[in-house]
Amino acid sequence: MEYWKITPSFFVSGQIKITDIKSLKNQGFTDIICNRPCHESSTSEKPDLIRKVANQNDIDFHNNPFPGNHLSITSVSQQKVGGDKTLAYCTSGIRSAVLWAFSMAGDITTENILQCLSDAGFPMPHLADQIEGFALTKIANEG
Repeated sequence: MEYWKITPSFFVSGQIKITDIKSLKNQGFTDIICNRPCHESSTSEKPDLIRKVANQNDIDFHNNPFPGNHLSITSVSQQKVGGDKTLAYCTSGIRSAVLWAFSMAGDITTENILQCLSDAGFPMPHLADQIEGFALTKIANEG
């Protein structure tokens, strides 16, 4: 299984399998976020099966499906979990990386967000204005 480091505590990957869970536990992962809608997954990769095996291995599982065409405050806020080491997955890792980027808007600079994405192999400079706008929206909603 291949995954990419966005930050020292946040990683993204494509679809994981239940057979990957023990290895993820051994590598110190404390949380798994599923960003892949259930209807995209094969029968053996459904979020409920991943959740069951993750929980059996003391890994917290968070289902945060993101179809890729509707970014919401809810899906962005659910991308932030309190674990020490988190793996978010979707089909290829891109949607998970995008959700992470927007979840960090306003918390770290847009430049840092884009650099983390680029360093992980997901260069997305075209998101700069959207991340900036989202940061302003978050700040306005919090205030």
